[in-house]
Amino acid sequence: MGSMKLELMVLGVVLIMFTSHKAWGEQDCYADKSTIMRVCINSIKISGNYVPPSYLCRHLVGTSDMACICCVLWPSDGHVVSAAKLIRLASDCGQALSVGSKCGSNLTVETQLPP
Repeated sequence: MGSMKLELMVLGVVLIMFTSHKAWGEQDCYADKSTIMRVCINSIKISGNYVPPSYLCRHLVGTSDMACICCVLWPSDGHVVSAAKLIRLASDCGQALSVGSKCGSNLTVETQLPP
């Protein structure tokens, strides 16, 4: 009877690990990414020049984990969003990414941009 309870507990833990990406250490910043992509689109859109961010965009970026957002920037996002502009936006809003960190699937932060 006792081993059956243990087996059920182990099964429960395994199920939680498979159903929750946080159990594997991945941060959950997908909602922040979506919000920043929507609110800050004028600054980070692939076409055109970089546009200084709005007050609301600055606030959102300033309170978000931009390194996490860069990690969950998928290649499909690259059709709409410029990873280079996202890196600049982060720096402009006081959330500069560390040199050597990745943003998107193929961009590495080369130098620290001045705020």
